[in-house]
Amino acid sequence: MPRSTNKKKRSRIEFEYTGHETVPKDVTHVRFHSNVREVPGYEYDDNDELIDHEYAFLGCTELKEVVLNEGLRKIGKHAFRDCTSLKRIEFPSSLTEIEE
Repeated sequence: MPRSTNKKKRSRIEFEYTGHETVPKDVTHVRFHSNVREVPGYEYDDNDELIDHEYAFLGCTELKEVVLNEGLRKIGKHAFRDCTSLKRIEFPSSLTEIEE
């Protein structure tokens, strides 16, 4: 006889990123709009303090999958930092730069 568990299955929360809005923090799957050319990054000082940023994916701890659009050229430094559930990123052939 199967046991019942109290584990709650999280629902899939999809979002299309256009580069002009705040990403919901509970998003699980992101698809990039065809007009996006760069994923914003973050810059940290020597003490790991955030000094320059765009908040696109900061705190998206439920994010599991990202589909980057064809035409995207650059992924900024630390763009997916702290996305601790991220399992899959689909990279386009147009991608030419990933900042370290």
